[in-house]
Amino acid sequence: MDSEKEKISLLSNLKFSSFEKLNENFLKAKAYVLALGKNANRSHFSKENVDRAYPSLAYAPVIGHLMVDDNGVYHLGGHDYYLDMKDLKLKSQCVPFGVVVPSETPVYEDVTEENGNVSTYLTCEVILWISRYPELADAFYSDSVFTNQSMEIIYSNSTPLKDDPTYTDIIDFSFDALCMLQKSDDDKFNVTPCFPSASIVPITYSIDKNEFSSLMGELKEELSLYFSKNNSDEKGGKVNLDEKLEILQKFNKTIEDLDFSIDDMSVEELSAKMEELFGEKEPKAEPIAFSATYKEKRQALQNALDPIVVKDAEGNYVEETYFYIEDFSDEYVFVEKDHWTANDYDCKYGRFAYTFDEATRTATISSEFEEMVKVWLTLDEKAKVDEERASYETKYSDLEKEFSDYKAEHSFLDSEFNVLKEYKENKEVEERKCAEDALFADYEETIGETEEFKSLKEKASEFSLDALKKECLCIVGMYSMTNKTKETNKSDSLKFSLEPEVSEDEPYGGLMKRYLGK
Repeated sequence: MDSEKEKISLLSNLKFSSFEKLNENFLKAKAYVLALGKNANRSHFSKENVDRAYPSLAYAPVIGHLMVDDNGVYHLGGHDYYLDMKDLKLKSQCVPFGVVVPSETPVYEDVTEENGNVSTYLTCEVILWISRYPELADAFYSDSVFTNQSMEIIYSNSTPLKDDPTYTDIIDFSFDALCMLQKSDDDKFNVTPCFPSASIVPITYSIDKNEFSSLMGELKEELSLYFSKNNSDEKGGKVNLDEKLEILQKFNKTIEDLDFSIDDMSVEELSAKMEELFGEKEPKAEPIAFSATYKEKRQALQNALDPIVVKDAEGNYVEETYFYIEDFSDEYVFVEKDHWTANDYDCKYGRFAYTFDEATRTATISSEFEEMVKVWLTLDEKAKVDEERASYETKYSDLEKEFSDYKAEHSFLDSEFNVLKEYKENKEVEERKCAEDALFADYEETIGETEEFKSLKEKASEFSLDALKKECLCIVGMYSMTNKTKETNKSDSLKFSLEPEVSEDEPYGGLMKRYLGK
């Protein structure tokens, strides 16, 4: 959306019925404003959204362009303009015929359409200004007369309808005006609204502000006279409205400019009120805005969440992604993410992290989309969740307190810790030295004089006791193999001895006597 609020005109059939002539100035009528649900103009209104916008319907102007043909027959025109030759600007010919009568609660009524379908319509009472436009009564004083209505609304949020994206669901809006357009079987007099029926198209429609305000002010003053007179007659007195209007004129104001009622105020009260609101005052220094308003930040976030539209090489839409703001905090913006393709639709909820520049009033999305779960709870379910959460928080708080108390009872000074640490380190060094000495003593006799054993003792701290023992065994093994080799070499030497002379007188050459002793 280019801006936070757009004005659009929606075609609907506006019917007037139940006419009641209040006096020579005003004619009261009942108006059927809009139908709930899907409409032929592809818009969709839910009762919930209409109820929320209903207060803005109060005092909405009923406008149109009353025309007369060559036969003296009056009929309505459309959004008609004329060229003002003085300033060469197009100006609207629509004027206020009346206003919507305010009511505290909306009223709905089921209406059977020409095709037999039953539609639920929002209704309201309007007052038409027949003393200024007497021909209007002739044109509409019939229960069977319908007109095309270009209902003008100002909306800030809309989305394709979830169960049928060909319709647009109007979510947040306010009523701006009810514009009556001629409906006739004769195409010459039938006025088509100013947008295609297949879609909702924003338009620029502007009534000359000064002229319109003047007419609305005059209309409201006439209405005030009527209602004030009736109220005064019931109370047995008459309020001096002329004095009140003089007070308003003194401050260059009309009844339309006020956001409060003057009916029950005395002349003195009204004078004091106007002096308080519009009297000359000492100029005040312009306040400095230290932070963005909620509206500014929401608009900045909406601007940062541009829709993602993908087209193919021929310019056809392939997919679209739109982001609708649900809420936001100082750190995150929470959104509904709607994704459309030609054959599918997907809706997810989640959040983006963002930053906000107070100087430029701009927001920047600073993270990827993080999907979240949106849960709907009944009041009972919400109460249960809150109760369980409070219970968990209480338990956590109790555990924190217990831990804090434990630390307070079992804590010691850094100096005490250092003494214990030093004692432990010295004890470990002493025990290690004793273990090393005992280990080396076992091998001192065997390999004590070897260079390898002496070197091992110097760097003993680099080894664990088990590794140190293995190193000693390796040295023992190495020297054992060296000594064995030397002994082997000795046994392999050849020995020669001279045999004694053999006596020829002894049997077997003296062998028996020599070895057997016989």
